[in-house]
Amino acid sequence: MIDEFKYTQEELSNIVSKSRSAIANTIRLLKLPDYAKDALRKGIISEGHGRALLAVENEKERLKLFKKLTEEKIPVREAEKRSKKKLKDQNILALEERLSKTLKTKVKIEGKAKKGKIIIEYYSLEQFEEILSNIERE
Repeated sequence: MIDEFKYTQEELSNIVSKSRSAIANTIRLLKLPDYAKDALRKGIISEGHGRALLAVENEKERLKLFKKLTEEKIPVREAEKRSKKKLKDQNILALEERLSKTLKTKVKIEGKAKKGKIIIEYYSLEQFEEILSNIERE
């Protein structure tokens, strides 16, 4: 309808009684590869699974995740986690692991090469003090 009648997403959302974001998300799903669109049409995967697949840019990795989704019946939240892991650079993952070992707790790095943040988890005041002590030693 957008192409044929030149409706905006907002206009279409009013016509079909859906939110504009629902329209935008549905349109995004059209960018899925044919095998994923076919599985979506047949109800093998959900729209949430489709959005998780779109987050994986590498086609080989996307196909790998798709196979896991269909064979193992992975819930949407797990699919989202797996798709985000695929986006992380291997160097960032290695740095997370290195920091986790050094600080003896879970560490996540978010961001890009030039800007980001480090998230250090702790589960007690004693552990926080131990982490701080490890950082000061390094």
